[in-house]
Amino acid sequence: MVVTVSGTVMMFAPGIATQPMSSPNRRPSGRALSVAASLLTALSLAPLGFAQDGGRPDQVFRMRRGEVSKVIGTVTENSLETVRLDRDGKESTYDSGEVVRIQWGQVPPSFQDGTTYLSRADYENAVAHFRRAAEDPSGRSVVQADARLKAAEALLAWAAVDAHRYSEAANEADRFLADHPSNRSVPQAQWIKGRAQWLGGDAGAAATFKALYEQGASDPPSPGYDRALCLEAGLAAARTALLTKDTVNAKALFSALESAFREMAAGTVDDAALLKRLLAGRGEAAVGDGWCMLADGRASAAQRFFESLVDREELGTAGRYSARLGLAEALLADGKAREAQFQFAKVSSLDYSSRDRVAQALVGMASCGLKLKDADGLAAARTALERVRDQFGDTPAASRAISILSGL
Repeated sequence: MVVTVSGTVMMFAPGIATQPMSSPNRRPSGRALSVAASLLTALSLAPLGFAQDGGRPDQVFRMRRGEVSKVIGTVTENSLETVRLDRDGKESTYDSGEVVRIQWGQVPPSFQDGTTYLSRADYENAVAHFRRAAEDPSGRSVVQADARLKAAEALLAWAAVDAHRYSEAANEADRFLADHPSNRSVPQAQWIKGRAQWLGGDAGAAATFKALYEQGASDPPSPGYDRALCLEAGLAAARTALLTKDTVNAKALFSALESAFREMAAGTVDDAALLKRLLAGRGEAAVGDGWCMLADGRASAAQRFFESLVDREELGTAGRYSARLGLAEALLADGKAREAQFQFAKVSSLDYSSRDRVAQALVGMASCGLKLKDADGLAAARTALERVRDQFGDTPAASRAISILSGL
């Protein structure tokens, strides 16, 4: 899953392992930590503050005409529209869209400690210290807001090793949105809330993602919102709508998104990374009708639809593998487990563009193996499901893998 806030790309690894820890002080397993590292790396790229020795000035990093520059001072406003800086008594203001990161200078000790614990994947202590910093009256309001958001981030990471934390992560993001409704990181908080709801099985995820999408459905987006992020939230809104069989809204979203991604890509000529994201989004939206057919129980129609798209070069990697995964699900739903197993295997072994798809394909392979009853089918299925549990716990497929495992 990709998140971009003020031009910074963040890859939110869909989950980490959802195994609850037997003791509050137990460290996650090595495999869980390896997955957690991808999320923590993503969080480190976010336009948020990181603790520094007390007394240092803040550092604001700006992107202008493709170049990043650093401005030093004390941040007095960090809103969706403006970042305001006191530079030795002289006030400077910058468009929030130009700011890619703020490195805080003076912060409470609890903020520093929270950052240290988070880097060690000690989520329990990280959350406790960030929450303390968020309510520390000695801290500046901009730092308090950052601390609250980082508590939500830490909870999302923690939820990958203790699935009960997903609702807590969503609530923490909600607390940030209620307390800091104009902060520059509001779009990021909305994404965290939606992702936590999705992974935690909360149907409200569709509405959360759609609200974020609507901030950038039109061009230009609302102030402080990255349009590519908003369109990607639209894809998430469509996918989560399908979980409740809301195919009418999902189909409308996929159609609107295909056009929006295509138009935005056509106007993007000097940003290769952004163009890649936009083309990926367009490809995924283009195969959305097939996923709607599946949700409606029209497996045979979905199979024909996906078969016509699996080799379409113009859909790009994301679109083609989304179509192949859809074909696999349609074949399985139509009782063709052997053919489905082959398609799932292709996605799980070759798709490098989406952890969510790989995890879903692994669960699909396991389901096929259990239906086919091959001599080694049960062992292979268990291996695939345990891999999802341990290495892809941060994906929507993890809860299904754990559920199937519990019945084996």
